[in-house]
Amino acid sequence: LPTEIMAGIAEAKEAAGPAASGAPEGSGRLLPVTVLSGFLGAGKSTLLHHILTNKKGLRVAVIVNDMASVNIDAKNAAHVVSAEEKLVEMSNGCICCTLRGDLLQHVAELARADPPYDYLLIESTGISEPLPVAQTFTFEAGDGVSLTKLAKLDCLVTVVDCAVLLEVLSSVETLADVGQAAGPQDKRCLCNLMVDQLEWANVILLNKMDLVPDAASKAKLEALVRKMNPEAKLLCCEKSVVELEEILGTGLFDMDKAATSAGWIKELESPGHMPETEEFGISSIVYKARKPFHPVRLERILRGFGQLDLSTPASPGAAATAAEGASKAEGSGKPFFGVIRSKGEIWLATAHSYRLDWQSSGRRFDLNPTSPFAAALPTAAWDNDQVPTEVREKMRGFMRDYPHGDRATELVCIGVDIDKAAITAAFDDALLTDEEMATFPDGWTAMQDPFFGEAGKQRFFYVDANTVKRIMGMH
Repeated sequence: LPTEIMAGIAEAKEAAGPAASGAPEGSGRLLPVTVLSGFLGAGKSTLLHHILTNKKGLRVAVIVNDMASVNIDAKNAAHVVSAEEKLVEMSNGCICCTLRGDLLQHVAELARADPPYDYLLIESTGISEPLPVAQTFTFEAGDGVSLTKLAKLDCLVTVVDCAVLLEVLSSVETLADVGQAAGPQDKRCLCNLMVDQLEWANVILLNKMDLVPDAASKAKLEALVRKMNPEAKLLCCEKSVVELEEILGTGLFDMDKAATSAGWIKELESPGHMPETEEFGISSIVYKARKPFHPVRLERILRGFGQLDLSTPASPGAAATAAEGASKAEGSGKPFFGVIRSKGEIWLATAHSYRLDWQSSGRRFDLNPTSPFAAALPTAAWDNDQVPTEVREKMRGFMRDYPHGDRATELVCIGVDIDKAAITAAFDDALLTDEEMATFPDGWTAMQDPFFGEAGKQRFFYVDANTVKRIMGMH
């Protein structure tokens, strides 16, 4: 085995520190783990086979998860797993949900093996979400010992089939539509799952690049993925062939860092910069407002999310692609043409007291109430010793500087050849006018609400007494 890989694994174990009670006797270190994610057909099994046939000198345990009752991937992997190693099949479910408890127990058992394994590889199903799998490594095993004392998640790897990436991101199909649902209650759509797998990855393998027709299209794909996850390491490959030190013993996974690695978070933190991805027509826009949206006008403009022109523009440069994007948006009457990811919080006139979580992945759009604005609560609910000083100072500033306190809209849209001016104008036109602002509260409650209806107005326009009491009780 190349010395770089062994050194990386040693460093990962060293960083993990001494294992606590319950660790395999004599190992003194935590078992490093790499999780392989990606859609069905992306190349996960091919990557696993590549690792297992090039791991000379490394004693590896493998967990292969499959939704079907017959685990074909595990049977294929069994041919390259040696007798002194271990292959665990997990079938009839997904390790991010129904088989999560089983995954916990299997990892704990493998981490306690004697003699110890050098590494654990987990191949998840094509419908697995990386976050629930990662969170499993913070849980306790059946005997009450935390998995953090036995194993350490080293790297989340997502394998992408570049030949179909844009099609998936613009798809409206659900997992059930393509026969991949985890069960009758699984309503997830393909684009949402793809976005999750991209945003949580430490390493993204842009696989099957040889099937992408031209250099310009390849550059656009790479720029798009980079925009969605600026922190991930991108590796272009064919047939899932990469250097093993890129995905084993990397020490890349960090839960706190992963939670803030998504491109939309980076854009909100540093709006206004001009990244190199603009050269390929991949760009973003941050929109902020201190007025609420009119529900009817907002609903009217929400068309075009995830609808892409998959052709590569003949004219090079950001100016050309922006102009072409503007033409497409104007011609379609859909200002969000080309937007494949948007995220943030908005203020809606008919839900005056509650933050609304806004997000879209591909052509799937969701708007959901979360928590009340601080301005909708008694001052004592947020200005007390239980709230961090910096948060209290920030809230005081909002209350002092703005007539509606912390009520505001803050969104980021990421896409391909998007028309930023059209998006901004559409959002601006959907805000309440000064005349409509002056009609508060009766004029606001009289507005039709296509999102939450009359029941939503009653629930979200004001914060009810019981909710206030519950929030106050937390302090």
